Amino acid sequence: EEHMKHDLRYELAQEFVDVVKGLWDCWEDGAIVADKVTGTYLDRTKVRPLNHRGRFFQVKGPINMARSPQGHPVIIQAGGSEAGLELAARPADVVFPVVQELSRARTAYRALTPTNALTLVTSRIGYDVTGFPLDGPVPAPPPGDGSQAFSRVLYEHARRENMTLRDLYNLTAAARGHWVLCGTPKRIADTLEEWFVEEAADGFNV
Repeated sequence: EEHMKHDLRYELAQEFVDVVKGLWDCWEDGAIVADKVTGTYLDRTKVRPLNHRGRFFQVKGPINMARSPQGHPVIIQAGGSEAGLELAARPADVVFPVVQELSRARTAYRALTPTNALTLVTSRIGYDVTGFPLDGPVPAPPPGDGSQAFSRVLYEHARRENMTLRDLYNLTAAARGHWVLCGTPKRIADTLEEWFVEEAADGFNV
């Protein structure tokens, strides 16, 4: 009975996270026009209901606020049990585990399974890839899909670099799909300077 209650709590928590993330995704990029000349504030074609009907929640949506520039706010999950870490590894950006020993900390640090890896990639690339092999190529988006600019950029980058879904997971896990710049301080500074001088960007969020 206790095991059933535990599984039930896990399912409820997972569905709750899916609903919240789904509500944020009801807004596409560029939904807020805010054109003073025409008086148009909102492009209604870029805001859609969620229409979630699950085991625990029924939510029509959409939420009454646009997405933040990065898509989702930072999700922080606390969990020390195996189930808690498994849940956290799927949607969370930051995990607070309860550990006291190096060996347990290393185990918690590697809370990666093909299931939660593909779930993370699906949430970032914008279409379902959970049925594909983790070490296979990144599948193309379905016809008529790809309205999110972020999803298109990720897929085009993956295709250009011949990335597998595991490669794409590593990219999205590092910075949720945003630009990852590694190297010496000089190389990083030179790259940022190049982007600024070449008029590719006015500034950077680090």
